[in-house]
Amino acid sequence: MAIVKENLWNEVDHPSLYVVTTNAFIKKNGDLVMGAGAAQQAVNGLPTIARECAKVITHGETYGFRIVRRPTDTHRGFGIFQVKRFWMEDADTKLIEISAGSLIAYAINHSGVSIRMNYPGIGNGKLSKEEVAPLIDELANYVTICYY
Repeated sequence: MAIVKENLWNEVDHPSLYVVTTNAFIKKNGDLVMGAGAAQQAVNGLPTIARECAKVITHGETYGFRIVRRPTDTHRGFGIFQVKRFWMEDADTKLIEISAGSLIAYAINHSGVSIRMNYPGIGNGKLSKEEVAPLIDELANYVTICYY
């Protein structure tokens, strides 16, 4: 596992779990807001994923990391990693720490699972890689973190 400069969806290591950064804002139609970055890319490739993600959280809550069960895809898992509560906010370093801790615990308990995720908090989160790096240093021992 490492921090790599490549597309999240590159399947070079055939991950068994993809994780994208998200918020906790559920729209009136029941979908989680996933309108930017890797979350939007996930929606583009998996049209029902925003609804599936909304089913595992509560609007506005702090949830950290969650697995999203996808009954139509038994080959790859999907997870969400919270970086903010509401889509219009900047990423929150405390939420990134909470989410990283949750994902590390999951990775330790599921050591056979290969995990890829996007670099948290940058892009629409408006944090710099330098601000986030110390928060995800340990996480990079368990997860391949992608940026480009």
